[in-house]
Amino acid sequence: MQASGQGRATGERAQGGNRPATGERAQSGNHPATERRPTAGQYQAGGQRPEAALRHAGLRATRQRLTVLEALRGRDDRVTAQDLHAELRDAGEPVGLTTVYRTLSSLADAELLDTFDIGGEQAFRLCGDAHHHHLVCEVCNTVEELHADEVEHWVASVAKAHDYEVTGHRADIFGVCARCRR
Repeated sequence: MQASGQGRATGERAQGGNRPATGERAQSGNHPATERRPTAGQYQAGGQRPEAALRHAGLRATRQRLTVLEALRGRDDRVTAQDLHAELRDAGEPVGLTTVYRTLSSLADAELLDTFDIGGEQAFRLCGDAHHHHLVCEVCNTVEELHADEVEHWVASVAKAHDYEVTGHRADIFGVCARCRR
């Protein structure tokens, strides 16, 4: 398992921030808590437009952000800024490496992306809505979202045993997927 601070999983904010670990998205702005707003998971599943996902996250829909979001949509792997930049360049997209880095960082800060460490370099993946953990293949970089009640029970048990108030947690399991073992 990976400790918090190695990026952000849905349900918590990097660096021990203030996002609840319950899987509920924090409500902000002028939107009442009961209003149905588009979410990152709905965008990932093809259920909303990228402009709506950005608006929901409080970001302007710039050409660069739209390009990066579209490049991440439907991917099941984690990708570094350099690799994504190369893919965009090969596809004829006129976007610079610095812009890709900044865009990925702003999307991660807005909680639209999960982050992962790959040998000291940060990698990104469009995240789902509910609090989750990850199974991460170290060969093909595939990331599978995992909803694990066992982890949640373990976190609560450890917190109770140590009289600790949990503000977030992250559990990523690294290994080699079945496809790569064949």
